[in-house]
Parts: sequence; structure tokens; C-alpha cells
Amino acid sequence: MLTCADAVCAAGVETNSVVDEKGEVVQDDTVYVQGLPLDVTEAQIEAHFGQIGLIKDDKKKGGKKIWIYTDKATGQPKGDAAVTYDDPPASEAAIKWFNGNPFGTGGPKLIVERAKRKANAWDLQPKGMAAPRG
Repeated sequence: MLTCADAVCAAGVETNSVVDEKGEVVQDDTVYVQGLPLDVTEAQIEAHFGQIGLIKDDKKKGGKKIWIYTDKATGQPKGDAAVTYDDPPASEAAIKWFNGNPFGTGGPKLIVERAKRKANAWDLQPKGMAAPRG
């Protein structure tokens, strides 16, 4: 993993983002969860993952910042979700606590890891400069 705040990234600019070797931004406050029951609800995810720390409020949708991934073709849940915590230490604790353990009672073991997303121009922008427009 490459921390661009302390180094010059592959693009040759110094930034504040954490970009891995695949060019993905590691989100230090968000966990990606695999292995959830297909019928899981946001409320169930909030109750389970909220045991370890405060889940961030989503101002756009008016609930907690939980995203349940669905199949694009069918619209059915895939058993994956992203949970964003108020602070990075809570997400690290969630990984340590929930990874390899079942969701609720029984069921398959969860895979819980840091969430990642594709880097964009803003992530690779040098410190103190505005994002490119266009």
C-alpha cells in the first residue's frame, strides 16, 4: 500500500490519499462485508456492526451509511455490503472482531476488510490545489 501523503505517487504528485498498488483508494473508515444472508436488512446490519462503534449518518438518504450491493441485472441482494463508521479505529476494530465470524447465529463466516474504490482525479491532486474541472 502506498501512502501518498508522505510520498510522491506513481502519477508524480504528492497527495493526502492512500492509494494501493492497483490504483484503488483505501477507505479507512469503511469496511466491505461479504457473506451476508441475501435477505439481510440495513437495520440488521446496523444492529450487528453498530456493536463495535458508531455508524456514520448518511445525510443524503436520512439513515445510516450502509450500502447493500445488488445484482445489476436482477436487483437482488448479493450478500455484500459497505458500512461506514464515524472514525477509522472503529472500522479497524470491526475487521478484527467480525472477520471470520458468522452474521448473527449460525450461517457462513463473514469476510470483513477495508473498503476500496477506484482512485479519481481528486485523490491524485497535489496538496493545496483544487481538483481539475472539465
